[in-house]
Amino acid sequence: MDRPYSKLEPVVIPRIFLATPMHKDSRIHGETAVYCSYVANQRFTQWGYTSTISPEMSRNTLIEDHTHNVKADEWTHVYFIDTDVVPQQLCLENLLALDADVCVGVYPLFLLNHGFKWSVTDMDRNLLLMSEPLPKESFETRSAGAGCLLVRREVLEDIGWPYFKMIYQPKWENNGNAIKSMEDMYFFDKVTEKGYKIICDPKEICKHYNSVDLLSAYRNAVHVLG
Repeated sequence: MDRPYSKLEPVVIPRIFLATPMHKDSRIHGETAVYCSYVANQRFTQWGYTSTISPEMSRNTLIEDHTHNVKADEWTHVYFIDTDVVPQQLCLENLLALDADVCVGVYPLFLLNHGFKWSVTDMDRNLLLMSEPLPKESFETRSAGAGCLLVRREVLEDIGWPYFKMIYQPKWENNGNAIKSMEDMYFFDKVTEKGYKIICDPKEICKHYNSVDLLSAYRNAVHVLG
């Protein structure tokens, strides 16, 4: 059987670790909590969440603790959902159907001086975030946001700790930018270095409450400008 998105053995029964990384204030959006509760009540799913000084540390802690406490044959995937991201109801099922080692849904971002962008890049090395239009079918990407991310356990074992890491750089030597690489970009760099494909399902568009509902704001902006 052709499996273009995976180099691992196929999974017969997916066993999901739903991981919600929290900031130190432990807040989660109400819609996100409802979605996570829905997923957590499905068969062969465990929900883990923790709050540390940063989402980056929370991601690493969740994986490390789960790996230590749960036998490898009791889980097949980690499904990361950020506290301000709300996937569609069947997002997990649709991502699993891709049979990919690493796959993501998409959500809108708002960047000062750049406007609305999607949380995914194309395959170019410049790593520029996509704007409209997104492809209509699943596609390979170079990097993405980790707010809606499904990854096989074996991939995490292969890339090793730290799975996520923020990389800093001297601010005044880099046009005032103190961040060289966000923690999700670090993760996807390690993934691609190991030869895994990153697959995006553009039909799995999530809400993103980054202080406001960015998906609604984006659609309103498109309506007004269009």
